[in-house]
Amino acid sequence: MKTDIPTLILILVIINFLQILSFSLHYYADREGRGNRQWLFWSLCSTAGYIAMLLRLQNIGVIEFFLPLLTNIFLFAAYIFLVSGIYKFLDQTINAYFLRGVAAYFFIGTVLSVFVLGDANLRAIILYTAVGALIFDAAVTLWRKGCKNILVSARFLALLCLFQCAVLAFRSVVALTVSPIRTTFEQSALQSILFIVTIGMGYLWAFVIIVMVNQNKIAQYRESRTNQELIFNTHPDALLVTRVSDAKIVDINESFTKMTGLERRRVIGKTTVELGIWFDPVDREHILEAVLNRGVCEDYEVSFRTKSGSVKSGIVSSRRVSLHGIPHIVSVLHDITGRKEMEIALRKSEEKFRLLVENSYDTIYTLAANGFFLFVSPVWTRQLGHAIIDVVGKCFEDFIHPEDVCAYRDFFGKVRATGEGQSGAEYRVRHKNGEWFWHTSSAVPFFDEAGTVAGFYGIDRDITELRRVQKELELQATTDELTGAINRRHFIQLAAGEIKRARRLNHALSLALIDIDHFKEVNDVWGHAVGDQALVFFTGTLRAHIREIDVLSRFGGDEFILLLPETSTPQACEVLDRLAKTLAANSFMAGEAVISLTVSAGLTSLAPGDQSDTIDSIFMRVDKALYKSKDDGRARFTVV
Repeated sequence: MKTDIPTLILILVIINFLQILSFSLHYYADREGRGNRQWLFWSLCSTAGYIAMLLRLQNIGVIEFFLPLLTNIFLFAAYIFLVSGIYKFLDQTINAYFLRGVAAYFFIGTVLSVFVLGDANLRAIILYTAVGALIFDAAVTLWRKGCKNILVSARFLALLCLFQCAVLAFRSVVALTVSPIRTTFEQSALQSILFIVTIGMGYLWAFVIIVMVNQNKIAQYRESRTNQELIFNTHPDALLVTRVSDAKIVDINESFTKMTGLERRRVIGKTTVELGIWFDPVDREHILEAVLNRGVCEDYEVSFRTKSGSVKSGIVSSRRVSLHGIPHIVSVLHDITGRKEMEIALRKSEEKFRLLVENSYDTIYTLAANGFFLFVSPVWTRQLGHAIIDVVGKCFEDFIHPEDVCAYRDFFGKVRATGEGQSGAEYRVRHKNGEWFWHTSSAVPFFDEAGTVAGFYGIDRDITELRRVQKELELQATTDELTGAINRRHFIQLAAGEIKRARRLNHALSLALIDIDHFKEVNDVWGHAVGDQALVFFTGTLRAHIREIDVLSRFGGDEFILLLPETSTPQACEVLDRLAKTLAANSFMAGEAVISLTVSAGLTSLAPGDQSDTIDSIFMRVDKALYKSKDDGRARFTVV
């Protein structure tokens, strides 16, 4: 059988030209489609290779020498693009070492066969074996990696590739052993069959590739539609699709039913107005106007009715879309009823908190970690006179008495160190008029995202009056109300401490027990009111002759006791002498009467280094000394 080889080549050119048109349309319709670009280059290179093959029939001078090389290069490149397109379509990576090895084998063999040996048979065998290796690798990949969607077409394409490999292998073996190829245009049965198979394979490959691509597109479309339906039906917000022409609902999701209580069978084919969804129909008009004019309406707050008649709050976002060429509106309704209820509850809570803060008797404040005010309630202004604007942004220490700053720092340092609330800090705070008032604080820390103390919440209370009352109570508990001298109980506590200190430091200490002479007669003659004046006069006179460290106590009635720390017996005697002389030289007036006082006293001392005396023994001694002074005629003191 003899076939015109140039005619077969021309047919190949025509078929490949048609492939170029087909794959060009695919490429420009889907530039991102995997493999489309590579298969377009496959057709281009094949066409260029077969055109170069036809040009060899023309006498075109020196270029004719290079045409066999160009023909093989274009045809080899065509199969590289074919195989790389298959790999790209299957989302696989071709083995770079295999590709480089085949390419190196082809180029070295082709150059040797064309320029060194001038052997057309060897040139053809190198092309057939190199192309066969590429096609065989593609066939194995198609058979193993073809996914379920394209499994049949992928394996059919793999069988076509294997058949082409078999033909190329058979032709190579025959060319080596039985019938060498002297020229491409040799009119032999084997050469004709090779071109006929190539024509058929090229057509079938292109056909199967297009079928495979379309199958994959259909599968992707179905998967995409399934996913869209899944997303539509499982979306947590209510979705509904309405036609623009008649405003009828064509689809809803399950969330719409859950949110409104309206079943799908009652909704499809009706309008939202017919269903009575809108609490205020004006909302629908505003949304529709925005969608028709701008194509979209976002975050429009509405109120809507449910099947039960209850009113809920929601946010609607709508967009105009085209479904099957028909204008529709897709709307999303997000239920914000819970959020609105929380906002209302929050506003009420904030109002309660504001009233509590503004009407509290205590100052509520917030400090930054560095001690600067972030917030302070209006009570601060009422209590201390400073305007809020003059406080926020200032450091708390700026308002605290310098002597109390250390206590303030220790308090907030403890809050920071423990990370827990603390209370009981007391300090003086400056009023706007310059006065100082006693305050106390309780504070708790608050933290940032890293767990570091970011500041403090605190409550500040004015305790000035409390401190005054406490001081008065302490004074009442420790002093004699009439004379202001400390009382008997407090004196004993102080004396015990002074005696211990004198022993420890090896210091002297003296104790004097003083009694006003004939005080009962003053009360009997002049009355108790004058007697009280006499006690006050005597106390004032005695205080004028003692030091700040000396302790004076009214022991009872007209009896006083004087503790003189770090005072020896001679020094104590001088104090009593001065007292007697002052009383002798000074009298006090009780109406028109002039009253003079004398005193009797007992004096004893704790000698340095003496560890045997106790407070009881000292009191007993000084008491005996006082009675001796009285027995000896009064107006004197006795030392024991």
